[in-house]
Amino acid sequence: EKKIFGTEHSVNGVVANGEVITLGIIDKKIDHVISLQYENIVPSSLDLEVRKKVISIANEVIKALKLNWCGFHIDFMVTENNEIKILEVGGRLGGEMINAYLIPLAQPGINPYEILIEVVQGRLPLLEKDYTEKFVSKAASRVIISPKTGIISSVEGIEKVFCNSYCRYFFQRYGIGDEMVGADVKFKN
Repeated sequence: EKKIFGTEHSVNGVVANGEVITLGIIDKKIDHVISLQYENIVPSSLDLEVRKKVISIANEVIKALKLNWCGFHIDFMVTENNEIKILEVGGRLGGEMINAYLIPLAQPGINPYEILIEVVQGRLPLLEKDYTEKFVSKAASRVIISPKTGIISSVEGIEKVFCNSYCRYFFQRYGIGDEMVGADVKFKN
């Protein structure tokens, strides 16, 4: 094993009848101290040449693994030399608030879950092989964590979130009286 440094990203898509169809590339922000992926943004702000290289690698990897009739995601890191290092390949759409959820918000008409339902039934619902450059806007998700451990005594500022015209959805996981502990004790707490 070797520790590598760079920015983390994910590419999401489906495979139908051996055809790899890429739907989106996402940029991630991760706090490695507490092991938390706290921000996801589509479309990716990686340079066009790097995005093209990612799509090429995704095609090679999915075909080499012989994935078919399923969704997929490939998590990868781009190093300071623009090398692409694959971190994970999954035969499913990415989970949490990443590509599959954010794509429809920034690319109307493309819903990865609706597409996947067609694919797993043996149908090829799309005409093109790459949709990563077709975004009409940006979409993002952000996790805000408690600044310290202990019992939550107050929650302030939520009304400002709802007043922000860019906010489409807000979910509060914990509230007054809940105990916040470190991620080493309880994941995502």
